[in-house]
Amino acid sequence: MRIWLDHLLSRQQGLVVQWHLIGAEEYLSAMLRSPLSTLELYDLVQHHTTPDRGDRTLFARGINASYAYEGYRQFDANDL
Repeated sequence: MRIWLDHLLSRQQGLVVQWHLIGAEEYLSAMLRSPLSTLELYDLVQHHTTPDRGDRTLFARGINASYAYEGYRQFDANDL
């Protein structure tokens, strides 16, 4: 979902989600409710977007956040 959403926002709106600013509990809660109402997810993502599409640090932080949402904290994308 996050990869698809990032790609869609980047291509159509020129925006990137700052996943590292969205807490895992907030994100997972919004995702659980998204089949019934996407408003919470939309609001969460809308307040954490930036036009900095080429920022490598932002990209690495997004990868780290994605892994953290799934419970993986062993690796840091900044070290790659």
